[in-house]
Amino acid sequence: MTEEMKPSGSPRTLSSFWSLPNDVALNILARISRIHHPSLSLVSKRCKSILSSRELDVTRTLMDKTEKHIYLYLKFRRHTKPCWFALTPGPDQKLKQLPSFPYEHHPDSPTVVSSGSEIYLIGGLVNHRRSRRVFVLDCRCQKWRKLPEMRVPRGSYASAGFIDGKLYVLGGRESSGEVYDPKSGTWEPYMMNIQKDVMLGNFGYFVTNTCFIAEEKIFICLTLYINKLYIQEHKV
Repeated sequence: MTEEMKPSGSPRTLSSFWSLPNDVALNILARISRIHHPSLSLVSKRCKSILSSRELDVTRTLMDKTEKHIYLYLKFRRHTKPCWFALTPGPDQKLKQLPSFPYEHHPDSPTVVSSGSEIYLIGGLVNHRRSRRVFVLDCRCQKWRKLPEMRVPRGSYASAGFIDGKLYVLGGRESSGEVYDPKSGTWEPYMMNIQKDVMLGNFGYFVTNTCFIAEEKIFICLTLYINKLYIQEHKV
């Protein structure tokens, strides 16, 4: 009678991914394309926390794993909400539809500006009226949140951009402006004090109400003359 062979030692246990040190898990997740982050964030609370952390952005930058995504929203019918999409990077580029806008009345023709991994929807028209509302899409987790409302409702032609970490919104209603400070969560008025005309060399130019923000600077558009647009930097 032969004795049945028994396995020697205790069964080997497979180490869980989440038993890894935080910096190791961060290093692994940083290599995964952002387009998969919404699905991965459903795995666990810890995974969701890492994917939405500032540390992940820093790690991706140090590893040269940053990605550029194109986001767009399309409105197919007059009385329907716009649909948001992200264009995936790489050779097999596809449009991936994002979760629906969670708030009532998606604004029509809002001012849109991006900063880091966030997209800001500012003002626009709701039921043909200017809006004070501001929404932010966090592209890391593809979720929306609301900012405090602006002091002044602004329509479709406002200019916006970040200067020294603050959000400047100009126009959309005459030439008024305001500034949002993310640290205090408050809006403050911003006075442009634009001259009606300026002298450049020996020529005088009429100043329009049109302005734009680029490279953390404010520019004022002067007269359009002989197919040339003259602009002047406005000191903040």
